[in-house]
Amino acid sequence: MASSQPSRDERIEALMVQLRPTVEAALRQMVERAVDTPEHEEFGPIEHEFRNAGVNLANEVRQAGLASRKKRGT
Repeated sequence: MASSQPSRDERIEALMVQLRPTVEAALRQMVERAVDTPEHEEFGPIEHEFRNAGVNLANEVRQAGLASRKKRGT
């Protein structure tokens, strides 16, 4: 009897589709900031902005994963 639960790959792909707009928007902001930042400012506040963007993306992934597991009841 086949399982009615989606496979691991299907769950991953569903989360990728869900997160793609958020990831692309964050990446776009980072790339724009990198392009707009003068060379002499590359190692200042921009480092913190990029680190914060990475932490925010990690939180988005964690929350989406948690919500996905709650939907499946696992």
